[in-house]
Amino acid sequence: MLTGENGIINRASEASEKTEDANDLEYLRTEAYGELISYYNSGSNLSEQDYVLQKLGEKDGISVNQTAGTVTYNGKTYNISELLGNSDEQNSLASNGLTQVTDSPLITENSNIRMVLQEETESGALQAVIPAGFYYVTGKPSTGLVISDVQGDDDKNTKGGNQFVWVP
Repeated sequence: MLTGENGIINRASEASEKTEDANDLEYLRTEAYGELISYYNSGSNLSEQDYVLQKLGEKDGISVNQTAGTVTYNGKTYNISELLGNSDEQNSLASNGLTQVTDSPLITENSNIRMVLQEETESGALQAVIPAGFYYVTGKPSTGLVISDVQGDDDKNTKGGNQFVWVP
């Protein structure tokens, strides 16, 4: 009962490890969001994720694989989307054939633009601007797209965000 697989000592050790993992993840999320705020004021031409990865890689004890989009801390590896929580947005962009333009002249140090999305069509590239504080939900620049002020919101508005439609 004391030392077995479900013993008190083993369960206490597992609980301690889970607490440590949760603390590490919380630390990384705090650092990542701090760098995300810095990103909006930087005028950087990098994507949000690339900027945050680059800055996290400059911190002691954190190693980054920029290509894979991962962060390693205390021997554990996390995907950047686990830290920033916008994997749904990135997956939705990819599934709709959209890319994030990182070198747009629209994105400057003083702009209120969070990202520029681009769709390749037969007649050329179409772009849509997502303002700071808003997140992509669904759609395309050629047909209109939905944005929300709540990260992770969906086209059914399950997060209750204020949603707006961008039309060409």
